[in-house]
Amino acid sequence: MKHNDYDKIIAHHYSSYRLPLHDLILLKSLPSGRVYTSGLDIGCGTGYSTVALKKYCDKVIGIDPSQEMISLANRHPHIRYIQGELIDQSFDNHVFDVVTFAGSLYYAKSQPLLDKLFSITQPGTQIIIYDFDIDLSLILHSLQYQIVVHEKEQYNHKEDFSGLHADGLIKLSSKQEKTTVDITLENLTHLLLSSKHNYSAMTSKYGSEHLESKITDALEKSLASTSTNINATLHWHIYEVG
Repeated sequence: MKHNDYDKIIAHHYSSYRLPLHDLILLKSLPSGRVYTSGLDIGCGTGYSTVALKKYCDKVIGIDPSQEMISLANRHPHIRYIQGELIDQSFDNHVFDVVTFAGSLYYAKSQPLLDKLFSITQPGTQIIIYDFDIDLSLILHSLQYQIVVHEKEQYNHKEDFSGLHADGLIKLSSKQEKTTVDITLENLTHLLLSSKHNYSAMTSKYGSEHLESKITDALEKSLASTSTNINATLHWHIYEVG
């Protein structure tokens, strides 16, 4: 399979599962009743985090380096999507009054990115860094799938701006909270296959033909239900530009 085709498949599964976790975290981290003028969602993927942010803003820009993700992004009349890196974009100075990183800072974190943020935000701008760690261990065990975590695959769900020169940023809070969500097995299948590691392993186990239906059928047989509960740990940091 060509690399580009592989990325399109992962983007398809990433865009197909729906969990209310973006809305839940923003509800907990943004002030109730405040409407922002211009929001920026960095690493927007297929736009679920961008649409969640739009509920608090007049308009939002979502940016992501993946063309495959942007091509599947949720369209909205007051959302503009850009394919590329933030540091390569030209924005008006101090234009954004709220910025979010939804599971993206781990990959995007750099001093040039933070310096760029200072130039396009304004005093009082809220920067929300958030992520969620979904526990799929019981689900994978039900599929008789052996979880193997390699050192290079380690990922930090609690990533923040520590280690960078962040004078002018005020860290207001860091929080963590556990929650449980109900998910259909069809959604769960897409969630499993949105991980490149899982997709490769599941393809090896079930074959690529009719992969989605094979996994959904295996889950239904194992769980004896058409839906299930999964546990997730929410992480978020709130910064303010001074």
